[in-house]
Formats: sequence, structure tokens, C-alpha cells
Amino acid sequence: MEYGSFLRLDNTASAKEALAEIKDICDENFSSKIAGKLLIGEILGLFHEALETDDKGFLEKIFFENQKYLRLTYDHQDFIFHQWDDIKSKMDQMNRFMQMQLVNLYRNIISDLFDPYLSIIIAAIRFKEGTFSSFNQANLSASEFQKVQFASSRLKGTSMFSGYVPIIRNAISHSGTHSIVYQADHIVFRKIQRTTVPVITDILKLTNQELIDRIASLIDFITAVYASINIFGVDVQPIITNDQTLSSLYIHQVADKNSVKFLRDKKDQEILEKWNDPKLTGKQKEEFFAEKFTKNCNFNKMPAISIELLKKDKILLINVPHKLVGTKNLKIINRAVALVKYALLAEPLFNFEYDSFLVAESPIEGSDSFQIWLKGEDLKNYDLHEIGLYELIDKASFYRNKEDFPLTVDFSEVEKEELYSFEPRKKRT
Repeated sequence: MEYGSFLRLDNTASAKEALAEIKDICDENFSSKIAGKLLIGEILGLFHEALETDDKGFLEKIFFENQKYLRLTYDHQDFIFHQWDDIKSKMDQMNRFMQMQLVNLYRNIISDLFDPYLSIIIAAIRFKEGTFSSFNQANLSASEFQKVQFASSRLKGTSMFSGYVPIIRNAISHSGTHSIVYQADHIVFRKIQRTTVPVITDILKLTNQELIDRIASLIDFITAVYASINIFGVDVQPIITNDQTLSSLYIHQVADKNSVKFLRDKKDQEILEKWNDPKLTGKQKEEFFAEKFTKNCNFNKMPAISIELLKKDKILLINVPHKLVGTKNLKIINRAVALVKYALLAEPLFNFEYDSFLVAESPIEGSDSFQIWLKGEDLKNYDLHEIGLYELIDKASFYRNKEDFPLTVDFSEVEKEELYSFEPRKKRT
């Protein structure tokens, strides 16, 4: 299958080359290449319709958010696909144990993959209709049954959800003693009304091969959504790279570590070429990067007073306005976070000339002012997603009124806060 034909916005040779890995995944997992191509075409059509409604809004509120949360399913996906490959290799050995494996695999696919992969479909439909609230709402406010009902009512004639059968889902979720009956060449799924007098209200009898076909259809849907997300991601790269807000969100919230490293290496090469430009004097280079730093601060609504180049000690000093924060530890930590962000903007620009970065509030008489000193290596490791923000602060030297002021991060509280949040957990060292 030629996946480059799905590109609408970026039809360059490099974009087509980026789809080679997607082709391998699709060729391996689709039960039918023709059916797979039709599914991808339908899903991409939905994405582009939503994009036309508001390109920046769709990318920021749905596409990026989906990428961030879908990554949490990848371990489950690897495990499930491994199970599926194992079962396919033993089809000629069908027995009661294999039937049970198929039933459990169906259950795992629905709960661990089908449901979360549905979310971007729901979000895109709602975005196009003008009823979108948040990706979290699209993802978590309804069961997969409700999601399928909603999407099917909007996508008339779709075959996306042909593998999803509510009676199977109901039976395997509450199998107990009577919901599933195994026989030699088929399985019976029962829907039981659980009342004072229980009643079997519906049954579905499937051959082993029919259940296998349903599982294959679910795998087709998951593969098609995964492929569509990646094809669309390649296609919209020009939109992302030409918008500073989208670029920043992509790098800091969406991109995986390999992508971040690739982008960082590319940026480092461009910056190093400027520092090594023989046509510019040292002062011109410093002024160029100082101006770039100021523009980045202004764009991020982070007022800065000045920067000082302490060349002897290879320290870049960033002077910033004072802010009254009080004496509570959490408020001081939050101020430290705000100060660190200045160093994070400066480090990529000046790391070839300066080893560390000192951010200092302007002193105000009668009020505490804070300073934070960070190693360039630690800032770069944060930029490369090797350490988290609180780990970065923990490694820094923090001062109050230019005197040591040890700042303690309670990582148990940080972890608790993360566990009570829908945001993906940050890396712990």
C-alpha cells in the first residue's frame, strides 16, 4: 500500500519517507490491506474536516492531547499484539484453552485499546460539530458502548466498529458462571438481566473463526487509527513548525524522547553555526542571541530586565523583576519553577559559551528576593526529557537574598499530586 497518497498538505519526498515505518506496521497487522486503506481514508477524512474548522485549535486541543494520553497505552498495546501474534501462530491447535485465550484477548482489546483509541474519533466529531468541551471529557465521560453509539450515529455506513459487539463485551465483563458457554467449535455469549429473578435476555453464538474475525476487525481499527495519527502528524508538520506556540507544545508535551533529541540536535547545529560565523564579531553574536532570548521571553509573557555575560566564570546572569511570594514552601517552589523557565529559554542559545545559568530577582528593600543557579548540563537533560522539572530544581542551588536557602521538594507529595491528576506522570529519577 502506498501511504504517501494519503498526504494532503505536505507531499514532499521527505514526508513520504517518514511513512516507511507506518507501512511496515500496517502490512504486519491489517487483516486486509484494502480494508485497512479504506479505514485510514475515512479516519483521515474526519481529521481533515476537523482541521478545517480550526487548525490550531484541533492540533492543540485534540491531536496533541490525544498523543500525550494514547502513549500511556503503548505497553498494553505491545502486550496485546504479542498475544495476538502468539494465538495466530497456533490456530491449528484450537482447544478449550485457546478459546478462553481468545475471549480474554477480546476483553483486553476492548478495555485497554479500543476504548482509548475511540477517543480521538469522538473528539474530532464533536469538534467539527461545535460541541467539543475537552479531550479529557471525550476520553473519560462515556463508556466505549456509548462512544460507539455516538460515533455510529454520525458516521453513517461506517465499518470502523464492526469488531465491537455489545453482547460479547457484556458477557466477558461479567462472565461468572453462566455468561459464556464453551463448546467444541463455537462459543455462546449470554446477556443476563441481573435482577431478583435473573433472566437471559439475549444470546450470540459464534464459531471460533467468527470470534477470531471479530478480534481481527478490532485490531484493524486500532491499527488504522494509529496509522492515521502518524500520517496526519507528518502531513501537518509545516503548520506546527511555522507556529511558535504549536512548536513549543509539540516539543514539550507531545514528542517522544527520540524526536526531542533529533530536534535538539538540529537546533544545536544551527546555533553553533551562528556562534562560529567568522563574519560576525563576538559582540555581534552576543547581541544576536540576547535579542533572540528577549523575543522568546516576550512571546512567553516572561518579563526580563537584562542579561549579563560573566565570561570569566562562564555564567550567564539573567536579571528578572521581583515578585512577592510570601514564606510558604509551596509558593517559594512555584517561584523557583518560574525562575527556572528563564534559564530553560537561555540554555539552548548560550550553552556553547556558558556552563551555568543564574537567574536573579531584582532586590526590593524590605522584601526577600530569590536567585537560582543551574548547571547547563542539567537544563539540557530536562530539555531532552531525561529529568523532570522538580528533579531539575532539586539539583539547582537556590538562594534567598544571595544566601544559601535549601529548597526541599517533597517528592511523595509531588507523586500524590500526580496520581490524583489526569495528566501523565512525570519522569522520576
